[in-house]
Amino acid sequence: MMHGDVPTVESLVRIVTAVESHRDVGASPHPLNRLGAERLLRWRLEQAPDLVDAIEIRPAVPPLPRPNLKDPTPCVATGVDHTGRPVRVVCAVGVDLDLIPYAADARLAAEAVEPGAGDSERLVVVTPSRDRFPVVEQLAGLLRQPVELVSVD
Repeated sequence: MMHGDVPTVESLVRIVTAVESHRDVGASPHPLNRLGAERLLRWRLEQAPDLVDAIEIRPAVPPLPRPNLKDPTPCVATGVDHTGRPVRVVCAVGVDLDLIPYAADARLAAEAVEPGAGDSERLVVVTPSRDRFPVVEQLAGLLRQPVELVSVD
């Protein structure tokens, strides 16, 4: 309605161009690159699955619906690693003490859909290096099934 006189495609091109410069990995801090930063991290893994020793990564259904668009919420991906083993990836940005329980829930949700899937699947939690705190490593160590922690810059 604000730009009703501008054709839809032209308006979308203008919006994408404006947002694109802020969503680049090396961009200066800006509200547009803080919003959904975990999803940008997941997209990077889709483009370069070797960062988690995989050959394919694609978005997956989370264990819980995302409550809103503004609050950071981990996101889930699934794929296959170089040995053919399934891999479930949970991406997060920032300090999130619920990250490891969320990742465990993602594994359990996959297990509920396909019994036995969680036993053979690798679980990988990916964060930027600056967000890998000792408490996250300690919490990961408490899980019965292993979880790999990967830092990406």
